[in-house]
Amino acid sequence: MAENITLESQIMKYFLSLLIIGCLWVTKMNLQAQETNNEFLHASGTKIVDKDGSEFILRGIGFGNYMLVEPYMWGINNAKSKKSDTQQAILSSLAQLTGWDNVNTFMDEYRKNYVAETDIKMLKEAGFNSIRLPMHYNLFIEENATNNAIREKGFAMIDELLQWCKKYEIYLILDMHAVPGGQSTDKAISDQYSPGLWDGDSKGTPGQYQTKLIILWKEIAKRYGNEKWIGGYDLINEIMYYPSRGLAPEIRNLYQRITIAIREVDPNHILFIEGNGYANDFAELFPPWDNNMAYSFHRYWCGNKQSDIQYILNLRDIYKLPIWMGESGENSNTWFTSAIELLENNKTGWAWWAYKKVSNISGIVSIPRPDGWDKILNYLESSTDNSASLGLNAENTKAILMELAQNTRLERSKINKDVIYSMIKQPYNNNTLPYGNNILPGKLYATEYDLGRNGFAYNEKGILSRESSSDGSYNEGWLGRNDAVDAETCTDPGSNGFNIGWTQSGEWLNYTVNAQQKGDYNLKIRYSVGTSSSGNVTVKLNGVTVINNFSLSSTGGWSNYRLGDLGKITMNQGTNVIQIYINTGFNFSYLTFDYIENSTGIFSLKNESFCFNGIFPNPVVSSTSVRYTLPYEVDKVTFRIYNLQGALLNVIHAKETQKGENRMEYFNNFTSGVYQIQMCVEKGNQMIYKAFSKMIVK
Repeated sequence: MAENITLESQIMKYFLSLLIIGCLWVTKMNLQAQETNNEFLHASGTKIVDKDGSEFILRGIGFGNYMLVEPYMWGINNAKSKKSDTQQAILSSLAQLTGWDNVNTFMDEYRKNYVAETDIKMLKEAGFNSIRLPMHYNLFIEENATNNAIREKGFAMIDELLQWCKKYEIYLILDMHAVPGGQSTDKAISDQYSPGLWDGDSKGTPGQYQTKLIILWKEIAKRYGNEKWIGGYDLINEIMYYPSRGLAPEIRNLYQRITIAIREVDPNHILFIEGNGYANDFAELFPPWDNNMAYSFHRYWCGNKQSDIQYILNLRDIYKLPIWMGESGENSNTWFTSAIELLENNKTGWAWWAYKKVSNISGIVSIPRPDGWDKILNYLESSTDNSASLGLNAENTKAILMELAQNTRLERSKINKDVIYSMIKQPYNNNTLPYGNNILPGKLYATEYDLGRNGFAYNEKGILSRESSSDGSYNEGWLGRNDAVDAETCTDPGSNGFNIGWTQSGEWLNYTVNAQQKGDYNLKIRYSVGTSSSGNVTVKLNGVTVINNFSLSSTGGWSNYRLGDLGKITMNQGTNVIQIYINTGFNFSYLTFDYIENSTGIFSLKNESFCFNGIFPNPVVSSTSVRYTLPYEVDKVTFRIYNLQGALLNVIHAKETQKGENRMEYFNNFTSGVYQIQMCVEKGNQMIYKAFSKMIVK
């Protein structure tokens, strides 16, 4: 009896395949007669071309963490608990704390803030020309296996996004990332605990789930078939299905059935076909069955040699259809640059993963963690209900979630400009670029070294091999920036929250700065060294050593910071390059540059002169006059008094800020010794002058 059933099943599959082939042949003939509308991005031989027939290299970003949240993108270790191993598990667990009404309100606000017009404008200005939109089916169609009613929520999200894409001329590629029933054994990707799309589950059969997916794709194609800024349809994301019987012809059959449904209403758009095995196994998926389709592959933690992608290039050349690298990322800037060079040298477009993630260095945008987020993570990663011990209740859970939703706005997030630079500007060159304006005098944070390649913007000797392999993290702290330069969290007051650490001999960092004035600057370094060691640094200015083998004494611990006075350097007005060269390891948080008054006591600023005449009398006994000349009226004049170790002892705000000579009386209460007095002049909320003078107290 079992043998008869198997035989009947095989016969049915054979005739179904013939029917599909026949339908596809008719569809293809109709398409050839009609011809693809060239106003759309479309396939032409081995190329993707635009409306003018010119080859178009897709340079895109995937909106992961938007319509579908994968646990790791919120910082959740999803291997620890079934409370958080899928999106549905995360939301259900949060609902246990604060109720479904609050969770739904949070998700609506979170998704609203994930993408706005400012995001699309920024991406266009950065140099991206496309967006891959990972969709969760349940935003577009009911979840129940037998209920195929369309939901409008997801379509409204697409419609709004598409309007911005039209305005800024960015192609929007629709990707069915989580499908009915689940397409993969990877539960986080498909938001399901089994590949129900192929095997069925307790809630539905494979036929029901596949029918739902086909209906949904036809509805999408019907709505967007004439939209020229839709770049194509990515039919099923990252299938991971290898049944025990061996081959899985149902994957090809389903792709073909979806194709027939789409082509009934949309002859225009490219169909992107991902392989099995996380999109990279195309067995049984060739030859192609449509004249406007492309194979889409993904790349993670692999090499960047020609041989690493030759298999997909061979498919392109044999079957004369385009290929597209639809998803990659989660690696270092060095790897990003190398991967994009490899792809574009082979005329292959790409989309990176992912746009916004919580507290990350490898995505384009990092969403700040709200206060209390660690408690949420602890709760979600625990196998038990530990909410009481964490102090979580409905009210504070809602507050934490809503703060995360607000932090998701671009205006409150951090743009990882080093990541963007590595993808858009760095390929094919060794150029460097200042991380920021770096206007001096002022402070320069250690992590704000130049953008660029290892060996050009910085020299790192640590765990570099991990940048091009599958070993995991590629810097010791995995913080700060997405380079191999080791950074860690820093609690030192005055820091930007990070310090450069794990330094060793031979490493260096370049800082391109903009000096407002030509002249002498006093350079100090905020550093720390352990109790039984000392650091050593050399400073180069524009390629010339200006401070050599300067010893940095122990600060009593790696978390104890001290401001070390490195001495005087002379800079040109405008662009200068400071190189911090490590001779013996130390941590450092920032550099400070203070302008020093020249020998005449006068310097030029926009053809105008300040004069800091100094302290009279000197030595100082009990009181003194500080005389200073201003070329015009300013907003504020401040004097700061330091000891020779750089510690600030007093701050005095001068009352006279008029044009001409001014005087400030100072009453001394210091012990005998030598002190430094610094004059700071501000106008229009900007520091326009700094100068030091020596003060001797008897």
